[in-house]
Amino acid sequence: MTTATMTRTPQKTSDGETAEAFHALDDTAFWEQVEAVRAELEAASSPEEGMARLEAAINHPIWQVRVVGCDIAHAWSHYLPARELLCEATHDAVDAVAFRAIRHCGALREPRAVSHLVRISGWPSYFTREDYKRKPVGIGASLTKHALTTIFDSTDPTELKARENDFLAPYRALLDRKRAREPDLSTMVHIPEGPAVTGVDSVEDFPFFYKDFLPRREVHVDTFYIDRDPVSNAEYAVFLDYARAHPDKVGHPDAPPNKDYTPSHWRDPRFADPALPVTGVDWYDAWAYADWAGKALPDETQWEKAARGPDGHVYPWGDTFEPEKANYVETCFGRPVASMTDWEELLRTYSDETPARTVQPANARQGSESVYGVRGLAGNTWEWTRTNFYDHKDMDPFFKGRHPREFMNRPAAFAVIRGGCFTSRPEMLRGYYRGKDLLTDRHCEIGFRCVWQPPKTS
Repeated sequence: MTTATMTRTPQKTSDGETAEAFHALDDTAFWEQVEAVRAELEAASSPEEGMARLEAAINHPIWQVRVVGCDIAHAWSHYLPARELLCEATHDAVDAVAFRAIRHCGALREPRAVSHLVRISGWPSYFTREDYKRKPVGIGASLTKHALTTIFDSTDPTELKARENDFLAPYRALLDRKRAREPDLSTMVHIPEGPAVTGVDSVEDFPFFYKDFLPRREVHVDTFYIDRDPVSNAEYAVFLDYARAHPDKVGHPDAPPNKDYTPSHWRDPRFADPALPVTGVDWYDAWAYADWAGKALPDETQWEKAARGPDGHVYPWGDTFEPEKANYVETCFGRPVASMTDWEELLRTYSDETPARTVQPANARQGSESVYGVRGLAGNTWEWTRTNFYDHKDMDPFFKGRHPREFMNRPAAFAVIRGGCFTSRPEMLRGYYRGKDLLTDRHCEIGFRCVWQPPKTS
């Protein structure tokens, strides 16, 4: 099989080169290669075995291959990850791909497609009303409307409204649950509405390759409150008791079934002191705590404004690194780090006993506060945010019931983490530095804090 037929992009071959290999073919050879992709997928012994290739096909630079991917996802519709890929394909930039995905979702009566399709056409209880003033639509909108009425199995506006309410009931219950709790603002810091400088123009002084920074810009940020300190073990323990007593009343809708919210390092004395920031929690744990507390995880812009202030300081305390103000790799391990190799060798000494001291209380480093008085934003523990690392939007995971190995390469599974930790180099403590982690990972280096945003008044 030639490079052009492979649905999985070969190593050292970019998407551009793969597309170029296809475009260099004459018409006959081109369609032979497209059909070779189809044959390769159909030859998979099971959807589980073929998912990596299916995902590559649906994200292939050649749209005709993406259409093949939609067809295979339809054929494998008994397998949840295949249906989720098909739903995502309804937003493809090429109409032929989106049209195929929309048709398949309608034919399958796929409920997971509803949230995707209503973004295109609106809710069917509205556009099926007799008094609805129709406007000219394109092929995509027409297909979408038909798919939605097929999924809800009605064209009657009244019946559709009732079925839409049933569909939305779990989401409304989640909102009602959040609104029922009033956040405790006594331990939070008010961040005023106004400008914030985020990102950076250059990272040329970094001793390692780093490409994930965002360009420097000034943005407007609405007022919000943020926890002065990261959530502590003592605070998390109160939530944990509630979660164990009322498992049906906590958690993200996409959280793994029967989730245990106990931190992974709960019994390690280096991490378990009640006064220390909680660590060993995954993104779902952090989200569940924030929701239970009537708050939310910060988006990365909120976090960055709280850390850098309105003027965009490099560190919370200013523009110059001051080692005594941060718990980072040198202060934690007690010796200087001369090079990247030295750093990696030092990290390999980590064990159940080394270092003897890891995380510190948030108030342990005097003078480390940001201009707003927020503590612990540089070093000590990374902090989860609600921002997706790749598309910069709020996280919207869809992995329930799946093992992490099935989505560990999916962009939707990675949240931004901020702040650096006790094993980080100084550069990673800068306010604009963006880290990422798989939302199901529990690391001794990652904790979180919460925000609360007052409702907007008209």
